[in-house]
Amino acid sequence: MGFFRTKRVVQTCVLSKRWEHLWKKLTSFKLDSSNFLNVEQFREFLSLFLSNRDGSMSLENEGNTSKISRLSCIKNLASCILHLACVIFRTSGRDYPEPFSTCKMLNTLVVEDCFVTGLYICNSMLTSLTIVSVNSHDNAAYYHKIVLCTPRLSSLNTKGFLVHEISSNCKLLYLEEVNFDVTCSFRDFSRKGLVLVSWMKVLANVTTMTLSSYTIEILNVLLFHHSTRTNLPCFARLNLLKVNLGPLSRITSNKNVFRIVGHLHQYSPPTRIDIIRHA
Repeated sequence: MGFFRTKRVVQTCVLSKRWEHLWKKLTSFKLDSSNFLNVEQFREFLSLFLSNRDGSMSLENEGNTSKISRLSCIKNLASCILHLACVIFRTSGRDYPEPFSTCKMLNTLVVEDCFVTGLYICNSMLTSLTIVSVNSHDNAAYYHKIVLCTPRLSSLNTKGFLVHEISSNCKLLYLEEVNFDVTCSFRDFSRKGLVLVSWMKVLANVTTMTLSSYTIEILNVLLFHHSTRTNLPCFARLNLLKVNLGPLSRITSNKNVFRIVGHLHQYSPPTRIDIIRHA
């Protein structure tokens, strides 16, 4: 049964009284919205399938779950890796959506362009988080926050445009590795500086941080402003700062890299800095 699409498995089982409940004991399943006439049918099927399956059977989850809208239904996973792209979360109140708090086995989350209304990422088991913003969104309508409540987070990656402010309701004491690969349009410098500082404050307890050549370039501009530099945190636990310089990097000399990193690290104890050049 595991080789069939889940829709076909259910259709096959209900044809026989002997097998009609067999589908409820599946430990793995394959879902694809293209097998349905429209997204609403897909959502309805998914909701009924998850609600009526045998909850005592743990699930092994693989594949693209980016169109799952009812995350609260996922309760019996042994572990969960979730990649969401271009999903709009809505809430009836004025607070930010909080879609992940009920998924107790969620340990890895990739969220790509899901911040139209801001987002509250709250999960006590989450250890790895990747945040991607592929649009620059230089419009006040998109100036929403990302709020974290992820006390076990050990790895945080961000890529794309520096758009959204971020904050955390906990100190991220287990944060070991950060990959900061962002750029930004050079408009509204004062706000971009605030966004940068908000990220640095959230990442303050990291032990290893990697900066891309794009990030070094925007730091060179944003940290030029004294008001931005004075609000930077102390990276008290930072043991290693790595800088990846690509072949098209506008900043090439070690002297300039150390100068920029020095601004970022001005309130922190000495740390090892590795400059990695890519051909």
